[in-house]
Amino acid sequence: MAEVRVFAKAKAKAGKEQQLREVLLELVKKSRVEDGTDFYELFETTDGGEFLFSEQYASQEEFEAHKSSDHFKAAGEAAESLLDGELVIWVVDPVEPVL
Repeated sequence: MAEVRVFAKAKAKAGKEQQLREVLLELVKKSRVEDGTDFYELFETTDGGEFLFSEQYASQEEFEAHKSSDHFKAAGEAAESLLDGELVIWVVDPVEPVL
């Protein structure tokens, strides 16, 4: 089974940055302890309000389990009114992997 690498972006509505940050930090905390999660990182742009995820799962099955987890669904519901646009998710393949 091949590893699955994911990048995602969430942009906060103006004035909702701190609320979204709290929702996403709770998601990170719970996602990091899932079986098959190799890493789960959250970044914020230096000008604030845009959050970027870098994630890696041991397999497609673990990624699917993450997306169907209760904490992922709860975070999505909690973030819905805080987002400026939709959560964008990219599943990617390395072009030039780090060795």
